[in-house]
Amino acid sequence: IYTITADAVVTELNALTGKKIWSKELRPVMGTRFEGTLGGGLAVSGDLLFATTGTGLVVCMKRHNGDVIWKKNIGSPIRSGPTIYDGQVIVSGITNETHSFDLNDGTKRWQHLGMVESAIFMGASSPAAGSSTVVISHSSGELVALGSQNGNQLWIESMVAAKKASPISNISHSRGHPIIDRNLVFASSNSGRTIASDLISGARVWETNFGSSQSPWVAGKHIFLVTTNRQLVCIERRTGK
Repeated sequence: IYTITADAVVTELNALTGKKIWSKELRPVMGTRFEGTLGGGLAVSGDLLFATTGTGLVVCMKRHNGDVIWKKNIGSPIRSGPTIYDGQVIVSGITNETHSFDLNDGTKRWQHLGMVESAIFMGASSPAAGSSTVVISHSSGELVALGSQNGNQLWIESMVAAKKASPISNISHSRGHPIIDRNLVFASSNSGRTIASDLISGARVWETNFGSSQSPWVAGKHIFLVTTNRQLVCIERRTGK
């Protein structure tokens, strides 16, 4: 079991006993102040462990002892975990910048700049990936699809509702991950909209008049979602009804 704390301390625990095997503190670059990170996450690929921190670090470590193989700083806080796909580590910062690094040596593959949003929640969503496509849910309420090999924008959709139900719904940010399932992308925003889009073309399949700041859960023919009004809803995957 791997964990990361608010102070960017990564620890491996024995899954059976809970005994600590190793621990590594991920400090930011020299000369910067360190007072906790408020975010970040972990991902595993083979013998490698990847961590992101609220100070903007992306770190690749050896799973068995925590030795650092490479380290990068994207220049803005990261409040979500990394996504491993197609030989890359893909991360998004709170300024809606998406960065791709080579899995093995940390070489920058590509970078995509989104629209900066001033009013956001704590926390963020991780990119989703499939069929050579990376999908990012921005804090601006935009759902953006990029080519996984070059970061070129393939399509963009808005999850911002035209009619706001409450003052808090003016914040379009969604901390929930976009979900890719059988060539459809499902995503929801705090502003009051949940959508399904075709993964390849971005064409809107359906939308609802309620939203969420959490991830939808796809199970067979149905999708389960906790709305911003704290209601648990079940909708049909194909129609959104």
